Amino acid sequence: MKNFICYIILPFLFILVLGACENDTDSLPSMPEPETPDSPVEFTLFMYMPWSQNLTPDLQHNLTEMQAALGKEHFPDKRVVSFISTSSTQAQMVEITAGQRKILKNYESPDLTTSQGIASILEDVKTLAPAQHYAMTIGCHGSGWLPVGALNIDRTVSLHSFCIPVSNHPVTRYFGGIDIQWQTDVSALVNAIESARIHLDFLLFDACYMGGVETAYELRHVADITVLSPTEIMGRGIPYGSVGTLLLQDDIDWQQFCNKYYDFFSSYSSPYATLSVIDSQYLEQLADAMRQLNNNSTWNPELTSQLQSFGGYYGENIFFDLGQYADFLSENGYDVSHFTSILHQSVIASVHTEYCYVYLYGLIPIRHYSGLSTSAPSTSQVTASWESTRWAIDTKKQ
Repeated sequence: MKNFICYIILPFLFILVLGACENDTDSLPSMPEPETPDSPVEFTLFMYMPWSQNLTPDLQHNLTEMQAALGKEHFPDKRVVSFISTSSTQAQMVEITAGQRKILKNYESPDLTTSQGIASILEDVKTLAPAQHYAMTIGCHGSGWLPVGALNIDRTVSLHSFCIPVSNHPVTRYFGGIDIQWQTDVSALVNAIESARIHLDFLLFDACYMGGVETAYELRHVADITVLSPTEIMGRGIPYGSVGTLLLQDDIDWQQFCNKYYDFFSSYSSPYATLSVIDSQYLEQLADAMRQLNNNSTWNPELTSQLQSFGGYYGENIFFDLGQYADFLSENGYDVSHFTSILHQSVIASVHTEYCYVYLYGLIPIRHYSGLSTSAPSTSQVTASWESTRWAIDTKKQ
């Protein structure tokens, strides 16, 4: 696909969360579609779950948990709606309340991978659940900024092996879609949000590897806050039963949100998790600081093996800690304190466990965690298009 600006092989868009590893397939009740739209409320949370193939049971479980969470606290002027693909050709827009899931619209063969198709779904959200403010969660597989097709290169390991459960290997919300037809570029998502004339209070990616500076920078104009993981997320996904109602608070305590996320996964059967909350207003300053650092420094490839890695594909490390990368660049003698200061302002909340998990390859100890990753030092064929990302263009040495 074109537009190498920060894409995400999400099946996004094949339901972008590809959820949990329990096999609870929660069925949706058949209810009539409304004849007239409702009056606008203060806030609508839109949970977008495109067709993610093997994650569908987990995504259904995420909605069940959110429904249970809404039974614990009342939000009279706020709504939660979800677009969820129930098969490769069918999807539903449902409203989630404590008492039921109400079908707002049924879809046949919806377009999930183009900006026009996603924009049409967002327009439906505005019509069926109008609000003064919107936020969005995306549940499915993810591969960070990588463009559609980046992983479908000639390798001895089949791409399908990444999404097929293997004994003793817990499933994660891995790379976009198993098949290219269900993968979407991040740039297409950005264009869709802008075309639908929606600005998001926050955008939460419940998908693997989305916590890269390349992705956050691409999203900076469409969401005030982005919530991302620089590592793989276990198939279980965000524990909405524990944190769901926090997303409906007027003034979200993001560190509390991260702490609850950490508490859940630290005692989970696969206790591996990272999460970062990014304030978009500082990202252009961060890019300016990175460009200054690049102008005064030259990367030493021999240092790449010493960087904190968060994993990658085909046994190659392609996602590295951004803060440590900047520190290593500064060994040329340039003062990195300005960049570090802006980075700390950008990452307003974060948590990580002692290890992160890479599907089929095992555990990586986390010794450095700045909250964002980067693929800048990677020489992998998988990251060949990195120079075309908006972050790389705007921070290029001049």
